[in-house]
Amino acid sequence: MSDKIKNIKENQKIVIAMITLIIVITISVSYAYFTLKVKGNEEAKEIKVQSGTMSLKLDGTTITSLENALPGAIHTINFTVENTGTLDTIYNLDMIEIINTYEKKEELEYKIERDNKEVKEYSQAPESGSETILGNIGIKSKEKHSYTLTIHFKEIGSNQNYNQGKTFSGIVQINNASGNLRTILAHNTIKEERPDFAKGEPADISIASLNEGVTPNTGSGIYKAEDDQGTSYYFRGDRNELNNNVEFAGKEWKIVRINGDGTIRLILNDKIESNSKFNDYVANQEIHAGKYTGYTYDNTNSCTKNNPCEVIYKSGEFSNENFGGQDSNIKTALETWYSNNLNSVNDQIAQGYFCNDTSYGSGNEGATTSGYLFYGAYDRVVTKKEPSLKCPEPNNQNGSPRDYGGIYKTKIGLITADELNMAGLSWNEPYADETNYLYHDYWWWSLSPYFSYSNADVFEGGYGRFYNFNTSFAFAVVPVINLSTSALITTGDGSTSSPFHIN
Repeated sequence: MSDKIKNIKENQKIVIAMITLIIVITISVSYAYFTLKVKGNEEAKEIKVQSGTMSLKLDGTTITSLENALPGAIHTINFTVENTGTLDTIYNLDMIEIINTYEKKEELEYKIERDNKEVKEYSQAPESGSETILGNIGIKSKEKHSYTLTIHFKEIGSNQNYNQGKTFSGIVQINNASGNLRTILAHNTIKEERPDFAKGEPADISIASLNEGVTPNTGSGIYKAEDDQGTSYYFRGDRNELNNNVEFAGKEWKIVRINGDGTIRLILNDKIESNSKFNDYVANQEIHAGKYTGYTYDNTNSCTKNNPCEVIYKSGEFSNENFGGQDSNIKTALETWYSNNLNSVNDQIAQGYFCNDTSYGSGNEGATTSGYLFYGAYDRVVTKKEPSLKCPEPNNQNGSPRDYGGIYKTKIGLITADELNMAGLSWNEPYADETNYLYHDYWWWSLSPYFSYSNADVFEGGYGRFYNFNTSFAFAVVPVINLSTSALITTGDGSTSSPFHIN
């Protein structure tokens, strides 16, 4: 009997060992057949312009692949873009013929570095089709840009077998940037210096106490800055020196900036409402008041860079069908106006990115009952005087995903505090004088939260400056939209007497 028991136990050991081996083998091959391919073309693109040439050459990328990639794998592709022509020009980096069969596409991401400097942070890899991955890149004659494209298969710490056998492939291609950008730049002064964002442009030095020690700023014109889509060109300063006037849909607009993806951000040259609350709020609710700074609140998921909250527009109606969320008063007002006034030109308006920045400012670890929670825009434009066109990720709240604000992708929104500052409005004296292209003799809402505690405050623009007020106050509403790259400038030079006309 003891021999039988011994044999049974030995057999059990063999079975257990076989099961263990099977498990090990299964784990080791669970990501086999995962393939990643990125290839680039080496075709030179040349355009004749006046007496010179603009010629771009993409070089250095051939078919490359990363076979059987495991979660956490990183793959890099190096290539260069050279302007071999005699004129300065602008180009886009596009990815075309994309095939992305990932089940959870947010687990594959990419970033781009130029000349060893990061110009685009990790973003979700493009879905099937084509996408501009870096736009509006200026390059001088005989200049060369060296790029590194990094693909990262994220490891999330749990079983990722659903992405077994999945493929991502595409072609990196250079294309000439939109003719709109070229047209706009041709009629404006390009400024290379960094402005002093602590004072207005042009600064109002009429107040006697300010006359001493006030030095001129860098001047009115177009400046460059990086946004989350590429290189952006923004307008700053005196309306009399800027050619940023646009006539579109029978209305007068000002160009705030050309976005990194080639779309054009416009702000209406008038208000659509004079007295509108940003949001109602319940007083004395301490940390709970913060959600009323949200463009939407009580969202079912966070509005992040990889997964912006997309507001769908179809059949004349807006909906938050992919993220839920309660609309703010300001969102309702904007969308109602859009449906009544811009529906007929909807195909010329892009689903643009809007930043309702609910990241924390420096030193904030979250709202408490003993102090204010200052949001990211306060830190940038008030404390550091360093505005940015990049939108930070929203912070988690009490360890849970942020359920208000963040990054939205929609047809209509508001200007941000950063954009107000970059346009020439300031927080401190000297403010911008009446010639600034965004000067109005009233306050109007921005999209940037300021702070929350027992109340909820948002930045406003007006009178050559920006300030903050409670969301339950009533101010003007000035809409912002983004023109699609297919909406082309046909006539005009951008001046007040001859604004740019859109086809």
